[in-house]
Parts: sequence; C-alpha cells; structure tokens
Amino acid sequence: MSSIASDPVEPIVSDVTGPTLRPDCPADRTAGNPTLVQAVDNSDSELGKQHDVGASEQVFRNQDILPLIFLHSKKLGQLDRDRDSDHERANSQELAQPYSWKAFLASLIVVNKSFFHTGTNLLWDTMDSFTPVLKLLPWFSGEYKGIGSYEYLGSKDWDRFRVYSSRIHHFKIESTPDIVIPHDRLLQLLFLHQRPDPFFENLHSITFSSAASQALHILFIVVGPPLRSLEVSVATLEQQDKVLAILPVLQNKTTSLDTFRYSGPLCGEFILHVSNIKTLQFLTLKIATGSRLATSDVEFLRNLPNLQKLGLDFEPDFEFSDDETPLSWTTKRGKPETCGWQLELSGARLSLYYAPWLIAPTQLRCVTLQATGYANNYLATTLLLKFFAINRALESFSMHFGETGARLYSSDPVEAEMTSWATQALQKHKHIVAFVMSDLPHFVGEHVSPMLQASVPHWKRLKTLHFRLHESAHIEDGDATKCFPSLTFLFTICKECPNIEELNFQFNDDQITAPANLNWSKPPFPTVHPLRSLSIGTIDDSLELDMVQKAAIAAYIAGLFPRLESLTGFAEETWREIEVLVKVYQVVRDWGPIDPRTPSDKA
Repeated sequence: MSSIASDPVEPIVSDVTGPTLRPDCPADRTAGNPTLVQAVDNSDSELGKQHDVGASEQVFRNQDILPLIFLHSKKLGQLDRDRDSDHERANSQELAQPYSWKAFLASLIVVNKSFFHTGTNLLWDTMDSFTPVLKLLPWFSGEYKGIGSYEYLGSKDWDRFRVYSSRIHHFKIESTPDIVIPHDRLLQLLFLHQRPDPFFENLHSITFSSAASQALHILFIVVGPPLRSLEVSVATLEQQDKVLAILPVLQNKTTSLDTFRYSGPLCGEFILHVSNIKTLQFLTLKIATGSRLATSDVEFLRNLPNLQKLGLDFEPDFEFSDDETPLSWTTKRGKPETCGWQLELSGARLSLYYAPWLIAPTQLRCVTLQATGYANNYLATTLLLKFFAINRALESFSMHFGETGARLYSSDPVEAEMTSWATQALQKHKHIVAFVMSDLPHFVGEHVSPMLQASVPHWKRLKTLHFRLHESAHIEDGDATKCFPSLTFLFTICKECPNIEELNFQFNDDQITAPANLNWSKPPFPTVHPLRSLSIGTIDDSLELDMVQKAAIAAYIAGLFPRLESLTGFAEETWREIEVLVKVYQVVRDWGPIDPRTPSDKA
C-alpha cells in the first residue's frame, strides 16, 4: 500500500475522526494551473507501469468510475447510521459517536493517488464551515489574526489554498461559525498582492442561515463570477444591512448569478439593488413584518430582463409603509412587459391585493397564490379578474387558502357587476391548462363555484381542475350547498373539456345521485375521454347511499370515463365501494369497437 505523506500539514477536514489526512501539496509548475502532486512509493509506481493490469485495478484507477463508487459508499454509510440509530433508540441505548462519512472517506483516500484525487473532490465539494479553508493559509494559527509577523511571499503562499479551494462548489453555512475573520483582517485579505481572484474559482452556490449571520461579511471574499445561487436568511435589520452592503458587489462581480433567495426584513434600497442584478432568473423574497417597504418599491422588480420566476412571501402582519394607492401610480407610469413570468405570492388580504397591482403583470405564464390570515369574496374575485383579464397567455393558476379555509367567519357580498366581469374574464380565457383553488373557506367556495361552472366549458385545453373546500368547512345554511353542482356536471366535463385528465371538485351533497334516464347501450361520445383521476368533494364525510344508488353512480361514471384509474372522495368509504363497481363496469361493458384515441391524440 502506498503512503501519501511527505511534509506534514494540519488535517484539512474539520470533522474527520479517522486516520489523519496529511497530503503533500506542492504545485506543478509545468501545468497551466497549480495541481496536486502526491508522492507514492515504488511499488505503486511499478504497478502503474505494468501493461497487464487486472480488471479490479483498472476500476480503482478509473476517474469516471471512482466517484460513483465513493458516492455509493457514502449513501450506504448513511443508511447504516440511520439503522443503527433506530436500533439504539428502540433499545433505549445511548447513541454511539455520530457517523461521519467524511471520516470514513478520509480513511480510504490515503490508499493511493487515484483514491486521493477522487476522494478529496468529494470531501471538499460542499463545505459547512469556513474553518478548513482558513487552515490552508500558511499564516493561520488557532484563530485568524491576519498576516501578523509572517513573511508573505505573494502567489507562492496561495498554492495549497488553490489546490483545495478549486474543489469547493458549495458553501452551506447553517450554524454559528467557530472562527470569524475580523473586518480589518478581511480588508487585508482582499488587498493582498497576488492573491487568487476570485478566491473560489468554481464556487456555484452559497447558503447562509440566520444562525450564521455573524460571518455574513465573508461574502465579500467568496462571491465571484462562477456563483449561480445565493440564499440568505436574516432575522434583524442589522443583519439585513450586512446583506445590503454586498448587493452592489453582486451586480458587478457575478456574471452567472441566476438564483437569489432572501428571508428577512426588507427596505426599498434592498429591492433597488436586487433589481440591478440583471442575470437573475429565479427570485424569492420572504418579507418579514418589520420591513421598511413602500408600495412603489416593488415596481423595481419589473426591471429584471431575464426573470422567469418571482416569489413574494409576505408575513401575515406585514404592512406597506405608506398609504399610496397602487392603482393610481400603476396607471401613470409606463412599465416593461413581464413576459413569461411565473409569479408566486403569499400573504394576508392586503398584501395579496396590492402585489398584483404593484407588479402589474400582463404576460404571466404561471400564478401561484397562498392566502394567509383573513380572506374574503372580494379578494378572490379581484384576483381572478386581475390575472385572467390581462394575462391572455396564462396557463396555470393556483390559489391555496391553507388553514385560512377552516376559519368560521362570513364575507360581505360582492357587487353583481364585478362578479359578472370576473366571470367574463374567465370565460374568454383560451389557454388555461391547470386551475387549482384548494382549502377554500365555505363562503369563497359558494361565491366562486357558479363562476367556474359557467367558465370551465370554454377551457378546451384544460388538463387539471381542482376546486375544493377546506375539509373543516362548515355550512350552516343548507341552501348554500346549491351553489355547488350535481353529478350532471361530470357530463359537462366529458363533453366540453376533451383534454382534462385530473378532476377534483366540490359537489352538492344533496345531488350525489346518478342522473335519471341514462342509456349506456352505446358510448356517449365517439372518442374515449382521457380523465384518469376523479375526486368528489362533499361537506359530509359519510354519504348515505344504498347499493342500488352506488351501482347507478358507478355505471354513470364508468360510461363517461372509460379510462378512469382512480375514484376518491371526502366520504372515503362510500367512494371506495363505488370505485370497485366502476372497475367492474369497465371490464364487463361491451360496446363494440370505438375510437381509442382521445381528442388530444387526434389533434
């Protein structure tokens, strides 16, 4: 076995608990860039010169296969750790020392040069601490105090740093750092003669949790042209200011940054600097309650020319810091088109209401809304009208109410004229493929259901339709359920929506019966409908149906949707029995030859 050791150095992986890794790291001056050169013993060199090398030896020298082997060993080790931990907990034993796959891998990479190169790449690919990196600097001793009395020689002092820093692709800092570079020493690093630029030539992503905010200023030395993704979470305005200081650097030093996620307080200046990072394609901002954000500040986000997906998550108690009405200045100022965006908004009533007007999107492709706190009929109607009236290219619309849908409160009625406008906007839309409204409060469901029933027959490209009340929704007024359709709505779906594959809809509890006078001696339509999944929503979770009624419903559904694979409902037991009957009808029905193609197949 060869030995990879010459000049002793400090261990380079912080949590290695196995054999100490002590590679010698001279730089190869004959190459364009410094490379790691390891000393191996004579037996290893002679083996490499042999012409007749065994298959196993070829595998363990192959730089394409070795990474796969090492990755697999990492997964197996983690599975063993989880199994042993579960066994020890089940037997009330104290947990053994936590498994470290890095320690296991470090014990392998000292075997030979091939193992070393491959293993080191894996060990350094994702780092959860800056400490191992700082230990690569020859003037480091215990804590970072800068150059001090060390005789700095320039580029040569960075050789060992370059060997390992070039292998780092991801920094994921989620805990308080054990070593922090003081601000003045950080400036010293930035201005050292012949230091690497950038410091990390292959760094692709950085993640900072709020627990690591003490080291946020290190971003000044880790960002560079290769950076593609940055995710930062902070908890205070002081921490926000640290991130704010790095934003102007990002727009000049990063040429590949396409993803930015931020969680914490925000201000207008922050939004302005983010809007100047023109390479951004995916932007997510979780906006904390204490943010100093005016309504007009959000407009700057429209200046991102390559943006594809925008997510704005407003905390429930967040409020904009001014009283300016978005509609007034939105109509006054000319703005570029937001072509092809995916928009995700999450917030309470006013945040969801203001945000669409602030951004004024006109060519969105996908919209996802998450309502928190209080929501009413006016908000739902306004959002449907806003997004469907203007965005003619909209393909997907989702609005989720979560636990908001379980709250017991009522909503003021919406003017009939506004409801009519929203219904017309829905009916005129030709491109919608997926429409989802889930966990609806009962009053919003009652208000929107007639609008949908009138609009869905116009959506010929529709493939997915979800419209369900929250499972805890309670309707005291029995007449309110009349807003929801009977099972005859399924016939409308089959006839008017030739491409729908998934239907999950709220129905009238009192109308869960098969329509009368149905004759299935022949298929109702010349082509087989493509619906695969059907879920029936009701208020009651225990429908009282006898076997004759269940059989009639099963025959009705099987006749409409011969390709149906799954039938479920809020009354689980009832629909489980009906599903069995549907499958029986699908098997025994003899209609003779019909066109097996769906309308979409024919197109």
